[in-house]
Amino acid sequence: MAAARKKKTAPKAAPKQSRDANAKKPAKRKPPPRDLDEAQAKKQPHGRPSKYTKDIADEIISRLVKGETLTRICRDNHIPAIGTVLGWVTDDREQFSERYARARALQLDIWGDETIDIADESTGDIEITDIKVDDKGELKPVVKVNQNTLARATLRISTRHWLMTRLNDEKYGVRSKVNAKIGIGRHESLLDQLDEVPA
Repeated sequence: MAAARKKKTAPKAAPKQSRDANAKKPAKRKPPPRDLDEAQAKKQPHGRPSKYTKDIADEIISRLVKGETLTRICRDNHIPAIGTVLGWVTDDREQFSERYARARALQLDIWGDETIDIADESTGDIEITDIKVDDKGELKPVVKVNQNTLARATLRISTRHWLMTRLNDEKYGVRSKVNAKIGIGRHESLLDQLDEVPA
């Protein structure tokens, strides 16, 4: 009789390595404390500033007086949003409302000066389109007026003038005073007749 066949047995799995009881677990990050002091709070990432400071207020006023618009000023990341700045005006934070009003009034004068500078600027008004030879054999440029440049300058001037007249019509507006007296003699005669009516 043939020798008994050996039964195939599944290979034994390698013994699992026991975890070291003394192995250190990764430390969990602790959330930052709620009440940070001012020095630590400045290190934390933040958006636009919202707190009123004299330095920021002075910069806004200075740039307004130089003719810069508030929307352009508030585009800078270190300047609060325009709604915050207007809130300072409404709340009159440290007399900011009065300073803001004076800066706006001076801003109009700067815009008036800018209209003259824009009108006097002639760069780009004329462009050379071709060069031809005249009867004497000399080169003569063929030029034409740049309508786009003139239209842009006109728009810049008219926009400033429109704002100036709307914000201070008494100083910058053009008023035509018409003193019309209609039917004065007729009204006077009616008043005389009323005086003659017995009480």
